[in-house]
Amino acid sequence: MNDPTISSEAVSELTMLHEAIEAIFRERIPAFKHVEPYPELNKEMGEPALVFAMTGMGDASDTGTGKTSLTCRFQAVVLVDATRKRAPLQASILAGRVATVLHNQYWDLDFVDAPKDIRVQPDGSTPELAQFCVWVVEWTQVVHFGEFEWPWPAEPPGSLVFRMDDEV
Repeated sequence: MNDPTISSEAVSELTMLHEAIEAIFRERIPAFKHVEPYPELNKEMGEPALVFAMTGMGDASDTGTGKTSLTCRFQAVVLVDATRKRAPLQASILAGRVATVLHNQYWDLDFVDAPKDIRVQPDGSTPELAQFCVWVVEWTQVVHFGEFEWPWPAEPPGSLVFRMDDEV
């Protein structure tokens, strides 16, 4: 059975966002041998590795632009081979670098706000990752989906005049 192709503006924006996140983490933290969104847990990958995914979406304030704004939750997981010397320290240092990259990060895109609620902590809750020292970095980021809409008819060019006196 062939997978149907999903084609919409929202998918395009999410694709662009995930590609930008991957590219910037690869560029800014070259210590990662592998960076990938939505990885398969059983596949071989170089390490240290950074894998990430969007884990949910919820309401965000309406900007009045006609775009749909959603607060997206993301999770990035740092994986360091547990047999490495000082692996827990290495994993925590890399997780700190991820958090540093997130500071005021717009991914060079005009439809996202800066990350908020950045949290960094060790994690040992996934049995499939027991061979790694695991640190998790979580954040939220508002994404604006769709096109800007101006609901009024096109106005001709002109001047806007302000008058500052008691008669106004």
